[in-house]
Amino acid sequence: MRALTAAGCGVAWHATTAADLYAQMRPRPGADLEHLLYRITRVPLLLLDDVGAAKGSEWTEEINFRLLNWRAENRLPTLITSNLPPLRDAGTPAGQPVLRDKVGDRVLSRLSGMCTAVQLTGPDRRFTRR
Repeated sequence: MRALTAAGCGVAWHATTAADLYAQMRPRPGADLEHLLYRITRVPLLLLDDVGAAKGSEWTEEINFRLLNWRAENRLPTLITSNLPPLRDAGTPAGQPVLRDKVGDRVLSRLSGMCTAVQLTGPDRRFTRR
């Protein structure tokens, strides 16, 4: 997103964590949650951070599906981050969750169809002293 901005791309964008998205979408008096989902779903560029970190439920799976399905069908650029591998393989330690466990098959299918996976390795920069 910084590179796009630096290159002069003036597209509107929205960045949020998955957990914050769910918090915004929780039913509460006077909130038009469908309108909020409509706005986030249609933003020209979306960064959805830490997918799979929040506790999953049928409700969070539905929010993820509605958001990502619409964006996939309409080919809107979406940046997704997660600390989880997408699927369990021989190298996945027993008991470690995978993204499929957290978001479900339908959402993982949308992600695999609309995203190019980029695996980042190395130490977590948040824990590096400056």
